Amino acid sequence: MNKLCLIIVTCLISTGLAKAQQHYLELDPACAGTKSPFTKVQVIDNLSEKQLIGYVQKGVLNRVEKIYYAGTLPVTLGKFFTWGSKSGTKEKNLVVVLNELFLSENTHEFSETGRFRLSLRLFNQNDNGKFREILDVDSVFTVKGLDVTKRLLRSVNEQFCAIAQQAASVKPNELDNKEEHLLEDLYKLDSLDKLQIPLYTSNALARGIYKDYNHLKMNTPNDDSEIIIDAKKPDKVKIYKVYKANNRKIQLKSEGIYAVCDGKRLYKATSRNFYEIQKLGSDFYYDRPAILSESNTGGIVGAAAFGLMGGIVGSALSETQSKTYRFKINHRRGNAIPVAMVY
Repeated sequence: MNKLCLIIVTCLISTGLAKAQQHYLELDPACAGTKSPFTKVQVIDNLSEKQLIGYVQKGVLNRVEKIYYAGTLPVTLGKFFTWGSKSGTKEKNLVVVLNELFLSENTHEFSETGRFRLSLRLFNQNDNGKFREILDVDSVFTVKGLDVTKRLLRSVNEQFCAIAQQAASVKPNELDNKEEHLLEDLYKLDSLDKLQIPLYTSNALARGIYKDYNHLKMNTPNDDSEIIIDAKKPDKVKIYKVYKANNRKIQLKSEGIYAVCDGKRLYKATSRNFYEIQKLGSDFYYDRPAILSESNTGGIVGAAAFGLMGGIVGSALSETQSKTYRFKINHRRGNAIPVAMVY
């Protein structure tokens, strides 16, 4: 009987996944009470995926739906920061650098958690034509409940309205000590930032254990012990710390570690395993599988952003049905978001 139930549940889930639909995010820049001082807004879109902005769960079987934005996202976001501005006023320009916007949901027992990951920077133009930063947003907004999809989607609009109001309240004299930038520099701001980070500029990474991203980006391990990496089985990587004093080695657990390096290879520690970090272009990525029953915890938008099924339903699926996704590391904070499915 149990086997029959398992087969039925698995078939229902497979049918739900096969019929997964596309869902579209709706945005309304007409924020109540907002009177923007900006007359012109330019949005620099640095998103890895220009249309796909996340995944949510729908229906009793938590059917996976991709979230898209049907229009031109930069154009709509610009309207949030010009809504309510008066015509005929002195020209005041704003540049929005959009780095991350990603939605995800996961289910744990009988509760659902929705996360909205947002990273952007706002720059106000001075009278001399240069720009100063007025706001830096790099946060994960969380909603919880029995059915959080609508609340999660609605929170995107609410957060952009709140950010627009905050930007409108900044006084020019509050920016006097801020660094000035040319407009063309804002287009390559990430590249300029990375030039100041040893992780991105060093030819060799220091061996050892990195307990947090701040130490990794400075290329200074918390523990510079000798590290041995056994990657014969990529899905079961074993990493050891060598104690030369008594000629022994201890296998490391991934808990409480951000990354480890043997001087040649760099591995990201996750709740499931260690995964090799590789530099592709000017950014660091790692590939890891997404198991449908896996929960998403911590600051990282984890694999459950794609799995989206937990509890009893998720446990009915085998690991052979998981997929592998590529995660990009945020050079400023160290969090990671999935940007592509590898296989």
